[in-house]
Amino acid sequence: MKNIRYLGLAVSALALLAAPGFAANNVKGFYVGGGAGLTVPMDNDLESGVSNADHKLSFDPGWLVDGSVGYAYGNGLRTELELGYRQADSDKITNPNGATGLNASDRYGVMNVMANVLYDLDINAPVTPYIGAGIGYAHVWANDLTIANNAAALVGSNDDSAGAFAYQAIAGLSYDFAPHWAATLDYRYLATTGLDFGNIESEYSSHNVMLGIRYEFNTAAEVAPVPAMDAAPKVAPAARAPAVANTYIVFFDYNKSSLTPEAKNILAAVAADYKKGKTVRVNVTGH
Repeated sequence: MKNIRYLGLAVSALALLAAPGFAANNVKGFYVGGGAGLTVPMDNDLESGVSNADHKLSFDPGWLVDGSVGYAYGNGLRTELELGYRQADSDKITNPNGATGLNASDRYGVMNVMANVLYDLDINAPVTPYIGAGIGYAHVWANDLTIANNAAALVGSNDDSAGAFAYQAIAGLSYDFAPHWAATLDYRYLATTGLDFGNIESEYSSHNVMLGIRYEFNTAAEVAPVPAMDAAPKVAPAARAPAVANTYIVFFDYNKSSLTPEAKNILAAVAADYKKGKTVRVNVTGH
């Protein structure tokens, strides 16, 4: 597989970002997304199934549409299922044998179904970068392909379409412009293994740039606040010891109800202590 090394690089980068030490986006839950953009197919080799003649097919830039549904796990990782279609007009076929009448076909149409793994990197900025990789299946439509075995013999494809294993590398940026909503700018390198069109064999690969939008059904995972701890434990105030009453004794003279000067002085002291909030007790003795 001519382009499989790109997938290995993408998987290695994804593993590096998922390692400890990289902050992850904590969004969790299901999401859906879609977008449209530009596809630029790379020149593809065409090989004859009945000879060793090799040709090269080139393309003009084309367009693409794409949709996905996925789930974010709250630790930066996302998995998604993607369905896409891209189309580009073929330009020309290089003819190494000098034959005339080669047909580059009108256009290439490619439909792909992919399972992707992505990682969102939280960099504390308005945008969130992400990287990922995917594998799946691509079906390619190419009408009336023709190559030359030699200067006199042309070989046309028996089949107008072919399917093969597909893989891709992904890198992009997302921007949360409203609750649950994010805008995305996405680059994807998509490639297939060998495509068998009957008498002609080929591969497909393309660079793709896409603007999209994503709706997240759940917002960022909430982190429960940690209760604040006092610097020192609070100590309950010590209970006050009950106040001891001051006891005063007032004497009446024998067979008298009038207060003596000494008794009046004692009662004045009682009143003064009581006004100060002290506990007082008075014993009255008379005959």
